[in-house]
Amino acid sequence: MGGAAPVDLAHSDFGGRGGPILILHGLFGSSRNWRTLGGHLSRYGRVYGLDLRNHGQSPHTDTHTLSDLTADLNAWITRNLTENPVLMGHSMGGAVGMAYALAHADSVAGLIVIDIAPRRYFTDHSREIRALRLDLAGAGSRDEIDSRMRPLIPDADVRRFLQTNAERTDHGFRWRVNTDALAASPVLEDLGALEGRYGGRTLFVAGGASDYITEADLPRIRSLFPAARVRTVDGAGHWLHHTATSALEEILGEFLTTGESA
Repeated sequence: MGGAAPVDLAHSDFGGRGGPILILHGLFGSSRNWRTLGGHLSRYGRVYGLDLRNHGQSPHTDTHTLSDLTADLNAWITRNLTENPVLMGHSMGGAVGMAYALAHADSVAGLIVIDIAPRRYFTDHSREIRALRLDLAGAGSRDEIDSRMRPLIPDADVRRFLQTNAERTDHGFRWRVNTDALAASPVLEDLGALEGRYGGRTLFVAGGASDYITEADLPRIRSLFPAARVRTVDGAGHWLHHTATSALEEILGEFLTTGESA
């Protein structure tokens, strides 16, 4: 894993008082996807949403490994915080949170992992990558972008999510993500190599309609994170912050208030 020097991550400040809570988004996402939940969590601490490298407003690089992302997070924390943060990550962001907590166990106040486990994944994102490589230079509107994407991405919810990466320019639109680096990224495979032990308070939240966390993952979760509690939101898919917002807010609030999960 790894190689590139750390980059200076862009971030959003969602406000609040108290200990820092860092939100780490998933693949093809950015901190802007977490504004609503970030605002809700601001009652429990000072909340920041980070744009991971090759996403959002953060720099693009040639590599996108788990060790790259962990080094970026360490550099951001060192520059910006004086207290240990609670890390909350979804999917790829959860992978970063896990890797960081295992490598810097004494520097993490708590860990929340949303719908991903510490194992290798072989998920096919080729359709999403093709959609994010569409030339948007001449697109006149977001409706036009949607019509161009529809043959590749039939699911309207997935299209809307991917379109959060389209930003307007003087000549139409462009994509903010670095598709070449993400297409070659081994992050989800790197998860299988995680090792160590983080004994701090930890919460895993699984979507009941998602297969990213299964019963078979529980022994490895508890070997790496012995204090972990695992909650499942019945009927929720992989994007729990969109499809099960209220249930997720309740679970997170209980954990951030007491260290337990309701």
